[in-house]
Amino acid sequence: MVSAGETAGNYPGSNDPNPGNFDYKIWPSANGNTGANSFLGNDGNLYRVQYQEFLGWEIDSLVTNNICPDPNVVTSLEGGLEKCWYNGFVLTKSTDGGDTWALASSDQDNYVVASSPYKLQEQNNTTRHGVFPWNNADSFSRVFKVGSYYYFPVQFWTQDGQISTIMRTDDISDASSWRYWDGSDFTIPNVNPYYDVITDPESHLPPPIENSGYLHFNDAKATVEGITYSSYFGKYIRTQIRAYNSNPEIIPGVYFHLSDDGFNWSGPQLLYRLSNASELNNGVELGGRSENFAYPVLVDQTNPGSDTLGQSAWLFYVTFNPANTGNADRNIRRVQVDFATHSVTGFTVTHTNLNLPEDANPGDGYCDNGYGRCSVITAINESNQRPPWVAASEELVIEFGNSLSGVITEDYASTVTKKIVIDGTTHSSYVANTNAPTEGWNATLPFEIESGLNFQGSGHLVKGVHISSISVGSESDTSAVRIIGSRIDTLNLYGTTETPSVIGGQLSSEANLLGSVTMFGNADTLTGNLIGMDGTGSAIIDPGVAFITIQNAGNVISNNVMGNTNYRGINISNGDGNLITNNVIGFAPWDGSDKGTGGAGISVGSSNNTILGNVIGFTKGEAAIYMDNQSGNTIAGNYIGVDQSGNDRGNSVAGIWLAGGSSNNIIGTSDGSSPNTIANNTGAGVDFNVATGSGNTVTGNLIFNNEGGAIANYSHIQVAEPPK
Repeated sequence: MVSAGETAGNYPGSNDPNPGNFDYKIWPSANGNTGANSFLGNDGNLYRVQYQEFLGWEIDSLVTNNICPDPNVVTSLEGGLEKCWYNGFVLTKSTDGGDTWALASSDQDNYVVASSPYKLQEQNNTTRHGVFPWNNADSFSRVFKVGSYYYFPVQFWTQDGQISTIMRTDDISDASSWRYWDGSDFTIPNVNPYYDVITDPESHLPPPIENSGYLHFNDAKATVEGITYSSYFGKYIRTQIRAYNSNPEIIPGVYFHLSDDGFNWSGPQLLYRLSNASELNNGVELGGRSENFAYPVLVDQTNPGSDTLGQSAWLFYVTFNPANTGNADRNIRRVQVDFATHSVTGFTVTHTNLNLPEDANPGDGYCDNGYGRCSVITAINESNQRPPWVAASEELVIEFGNSLSGVITEDYASTVTKKIVIDGTTHSSYVANTNAPTEGWNATLPFEIESGLNFQGSGHLVKGVHISSISVGSESDTSAVRIIGSRIDTLNLYGTTETPSVIGGQLSSEANLLGSVTMFGNADTLTGNLIGMDGTGSAIIDPGVAFITIQNAGNVISNNVMGNTNYRGINISNGDGNLITNNVIGFAPWDGSDKGTGGAGISVGSSNNTILGNVIGFTKGEAAIYMDNQSGNTIAGNYIGVDQSGNDRGNSVAGIWLAGGSSNNIIGTSDGSSPNTIANNTGAGVDFNVATGSGNTVTGNLIFNNEGGAIANYSHIQVAEPPK
């Protein structure tokens, strides 16, 4: 029984030997008796969330039954006591304005806020387990109130590792109302394994809020220790000790992270290096459970009690000697630190195919895998985790050292999430293209990046590089990229875009050399490129794919030259409102050589598209323009089987073929302003199969010298006899 005197200003716990009651030893709340971390509930009473420690080695029955070690034999946490350290958080209440405190209820469901889904020693733990503090900014129990919500950061410790997460509630007086973050919202309720029916404890663990996932004991001392607000950065700031056995290139020390919202954090940045012999405990392993420094806390000593930090602060941390007095030999140290920013404009790639390609300290503004090397993966990793003072909308430039040449091979395709420029034009061997697409392509690109890149977000620029593959966005986002003066073997454009991707341009230096392009998104532009073949006319495309596949609406394909595939040229498989204009398909304009397709030059598989001013020659197997069961399309001003100079570029089937119920399409213009010129084809100039629908108009065209006639007789087209 706890007396009123013992609860003055704080509830210390009742030493209840039942671990499921979470009422053993309870730490004071923030700032002790000041009540700084107390909140007024809807019922007019004060409430706090307090840290409960259960020390199983102090319970005779647990020691006698060999559940917990005998403290007379095992004298330190690291020696084995820790496996019976089983903690959580509880809600306490004061009904007298903070003078005395007690548990908020006699019912565990109404006072246990955070508890592990595993019972004591259910996992045969060798380490501590339960729910522990994530933040030690000035105590073990710091609740943050933002607007109408209360937020509370905690860490789960299991035999498998640590999970850092955040809880939220809008009712401080209701312990059962707290919910853990599920990755997108606060939906996961707390469970008490001693009173709730739990068949799969792991399923009740929330996902880690950090990108790194589990923080494994045998890899790193990576416990996040403090969280507060920095007025200098205008962001939340948290500290973390990092010291990796498996990655000795990472400098042991105290690091900090910054966040706009408390959920999405920057990469770690070194704040203070722990490097002398006393701090490193004369060679004791930094990883595992041989901790010799802990609890880094940032404090503004010029403003006691403040929840914010300025540019200068004091870093407090604890050092101790685990070899002495059962780990009770500890010292508190402090050092003054000053925060600063440094200019970050980009990174230079110097190496490829690194054994350790990831950036050692992503977010510090330096491209370095820990050994002074920077690969494509390293640079993109650092750009994605850029310093928090470098806005996501600010472009960082990735350039390439002159020592790089040939194929730059990376283990995997990096995903770009923050705005960047991939720039190969500064390499000493780069030579820009000076030809129009109709003249070929004569650029020199010094190297090729294999494994490719994936772009998320918008505003990216790629120039002067050869990349094996690029994917932009996904089906539901608004990602976009600009690509100029580059060679891309496979290009996939996804997503719906407000700011569309633009591939190529009007200048010769902006022309790209492209293999195949699939346009899953809408409103993208592909203009002024050489596609499917290089400047000599040699194929650079898988012979079984189309040059361009369109699967969405509103795209523009203009002023491109494409040749050399065994499949179709442009394949519109879905989406309306696409504009296909002024392209050359099926031959090399600079010498007239046959680079024809194995199918249609343009296949129209959707409605309400415009096919205008294209030159199509040497197609095989299907008509130059083939349409199947579509309506509302306009085909005008095209040269089919002949070029603008009258040269024979005949196709092996019909010029235009409408099939499968196609209706209400227009071929030509009624005023003759944009006639299709259709000649030299082995089939008819215009052909309709027997299933073609009605309402198709063929008018104002120049159709001649086609082996199957101008318009096929079996097309159910009646030609009026001219007046006599």
